[in-house]
Amino acid sequence: LVCAVIPGTGAQSAGLANGDVITSADGHPVTSASSLTTITDDTHPGNQLSVAYVSASGTRHTASVTLGEIAR
Repeated sequence: LVCAVIPGTGAQSAGLANGDVITSADGHPVTSASSLTTITDDTHPGNQLSVAYVSASGTRHTASVTLGEIAR
């Protein structure tokens, strides 16, 4: 479940919104936040990740998300 989309990020540019549910990333099923983290850990900032998701209204979508740096 997408809880927050930060303005100016790849998620926002790709059209993801609060309440969306990510179902797969780069062809791998996403069953939890940790499974998504495992997938994104293998992708470098600036690279794109193919994401399938269901919007809060129930519509299925696919998008290409450009990963950014994690603020630490």
